[in-house]
Amino acid sequence: MKQKEHTFHLRQFMNAPEGWGFAAGTMIQRKLAGYIENADAELVRIAMDGVNRIDVTFAWTVIVELVRQNLGKRAMCVVKIANDEVFENIAAAAERMKVPVTIWQGDSAQVVGLEPVRGSRETLAYALARDAVRTADYAAASGLSAANASTRLKQLWEQGVLMRDERSAASGGTEYVYRRIG
Repeated sequence: MKQKEHTFHLRQFMNAPEGWGFAAGTMIQRKLAGYIENADAELVRIAMDGVNRIDVTFAWTVIVELVRQNLGKRAMCVVKIANDEVFENIAAAAERMKVPVTIWQGDSAQVVGLEPVRGSRETLAYALARDAVRTADYAAASGLSAANASTRLKQLWEQGVLMRDERSAASGGTEYVYRRIG
């Protein structure tokens, strides 16, 4: 089954290539939230191409708040960040709010804002390095029992750090496949 995806270019919602403060962020966030809701997508990408500078308050108001509002409803990530300053301000806003935000830089993904517990860090690193992870594969690679591997992957999914698809297993039961957001 093909997942419904949509990419929104934040710059198209902005009057200038810079975003500053709560008031401007709130206006843009409300407009973008309406488009996201109407897109009926399971995965939403917020593309930052053309956005040269933002402050932490703007990042929190627009990006982090939208991710927080959509946790459990749809997966969201940030792509095409123009520079390290924009990345750092999004990361700082996510950290302040303790909201997991997946940021793609090229072909690699990083989750900022919510530090997984120590035992789940390795699981997250493993999952972010792959397109998809089955519990059995992660259990074999990590040396964990299938139950422990499943619990760690499920916890990351519940925190909004991974996506999860349900599939029929060869054994006839249900198998979950976890994917990075993006």
